[in-house]
Amino acid sequence: GDNDAIEKIIVSQKLEYIGQRAFRGCRKMKGFCLPPSVKYIETEAFDGCYNAFKELTIPASVKYIGSHAFRNCLTLEKVIFSGPIDKMGSGIFESCDKLSVIVVPKECVEQFREQLPFYSEIITEAAEEE
Repeated sequence: GDNDAIEKIIVSQKLEYIGQRAFRGCRKMKGFCLPPSVKYIETEAFDGCYNAFKELTIPASVKYIGSHAFRNCLTLEKVIFSGPIDKMGSGIFESCDKLSVIVVPKECVEQFREQLPFYSEIITEAAEEE
């Protein structure tokens, strides 16, 4: 695809919406950070971004994550959810074989285990802020 060569993408800190397949197939992209303004991450938005994330923080602003949003993010090892997500599609972390820990706010553990049943074993609560 046309996205193969893209290595770095910088987005606005006011960005609220990441559209369907927006970064799909950006295989060489590294170190992408979701801005703290994002509310919606649509279907397959980062599908096939092999190297984009090692550790991914999903800001508390995010309300919706579409199906397969982070599918095939092969280097993804850790996901930190900063707050609850109202609606999640299916298979958002499908084929993220290195994913070994999902950190969620203490009060949301059960909700995330219901939303992400396949990952319930690796969902852990965030440490208390000092």
